[in-house]
Amino acid sequence: WVRVENGNQDNECSVLVTFEVTVNPNPMLTAMEYTAALCEPEDATPGVTAFDNAEVTNNLMPDLLATPITSFNVTYHFTQMDADTGNNPIPDGFIFDELVNNPIYIRVVDTTSDTQCYNSDNLAELTINIDTEPTLGGPAEDIFLCADDASDQNTSTMFDLTVNDATIDASGNPDTQVLYYASQADFDNGNPIPPAETTMYTNVSNPQTIIAELFNPNTGCRSDGTVMFDIHVQPLPLLPGELQMPQGDIVCTDALGNVITPFDIGYDVGATDGMEYTYDWTPDNVDADGDGNEDAIYTITSLTQTTTFSVVITKVNDPENGMPNCSNGQDENGQAYAVTFEPSSAPFGASATVSEAIFNEDGEYTVTVTPVDANGAPLPLEDYLYRIDDGPVRTSNVFTDVLFGSHVAYAIDVEGCGEAGDPFTIIDYPRFFTPNGDGFNDTWNIVGIESQPAAKIYIFDRHGKLLKQLSPASTGWDGTFNGRQLPSNDYWFSVEYDEQTDGTRRTFKANFTLKR
Repeated sequence: WVRVENGNQDNECSVLVTFEVTVNPNPMLTAMEYTAALCEPEDATPGVTAFDNAEVTNNLMPDLLATPITSFNVTYHFTQMDADTGNNPIPDGFIFDELVNNPIYIRVVDTTSDTQCYNSDNLAELTINIDTEPTLGGPAEDIFLCADDASDQNTSTMFDLTVNDATIDASGNPDTQVLYYASQADFDNGNPIPPAETTMYTNVSNPQTIIAELFNPNTGCRSDGTVMFDIHVQPLPLLPGELQMPQGDIVCTDALGNVITPFDIGYDVGATDGMEYTYDWTPDNVDADGDGNEDAIYTITSLTQTTTFSVVITKVNDPENGMPNCSNGQDENGQAYAVTFEPSSAPFGASATVSEAIFNEDGEYTVTVTPVDANGAPLPLEDYLYRIDDGPVRTSNVFTDVLFGSHVAYAIDVEGCGEAGDPFTIIDYPRFFTPNGDGFNDTWNIVGIESQPAAKIYIFDRHGKLLKQLSPASTGWDGTFNGRQLPSNDYWFSVEYDEQTDGTRRTFKANFTLKR
């Protein structure tokens, strides 16, 4: 508060006015003595370099100020008096000799207000050490790797950036660190890739430029300049979607495993993009073109057992560009380039076995059909279906209603891949015949006996009179005797034959009916 009076003693007029007084604190430093470094190139005069205000200040921060200040200015002076008065600041570029010019004094001015307060209470001493900048090597080699997987033609993978450490760091100082930056912006903002991530860094673009510099944490010195190199990702070779491995299926073969209709799997990727590829098939494929590599296309001609075919495709890159050969055995969904085929075939043969002896009483026979391999060994019954002659196909291999005569028994592949048949004959006699000239049952003979030419067949009337001796291979008896038709009646026969099961000579007698 201020009272202002008129100076005329006869007139004691006065007025009261106010104003505010703001007291700003002086900047406070954290200590009274500091050490900082100036960095010089390795080949410069030791202990002498150009003074750089910003470099020294950056070296001291953030440990310089005890209380944060929004805006401040730091100057350096050769005397405490100059620091107190703000006179004769050391200019940038001053040739500083650490033996001659140390120590110096720090003046910090708070520029956030018009008061320009400074650290009048602790004008700290600063000792400058002149250290050597780490020496860059280089140039660093670009790094080329294959993508992690084939999904969406993936162009990312994990890089070990430190493989370039030895090339970039020529300082020979074990304390020197190589700092890597993912972009120019990160470098400008001082945001290096964390050291723990440099051995497993995943690129964010392809290619991506990496910036590297050297830093000595003990001196705070950085290399004069940077080294740049690119990291590249080669996409994995990928089969075109519509030409990828087919679905597994049953494949029809013959009994020896030869595929009935050979077919191809796989695809020559090089035919699409003109690049060079090799193919590693399991089982091994042929090298039909003689180039020393398995063929891209696998022609399946033989399949003796259930087999999984798989392929790994390798893109062969030019070693001069540094790109490695990249291999891939999966589609974009991570599924292996693999397909399983199961062979199925007709049996090598079929074997028909008649259960009953010749001349079974009711004239019906049980026949068992057995599929067999090339050695005659039985095959699994459930893998086949069965049929006799042109009869219906059945799952059972046992037929109980087979009549005498010549037949063929079939074992049929359940997958429809063919059949094998076994002809067989059941020897027996017709219970009647009708010699009326209509072309049906006009003669009588023992059916199937023609395979035994030594057999003897005799026909008698009911009184035992011999009417006819038949040859097993003849068309049979026509119901006449000495050119005269015999009447409808029962007639008898006897036959001498060899038993089919053991070859024993036997005689069988029975009767049959002549019907007119």
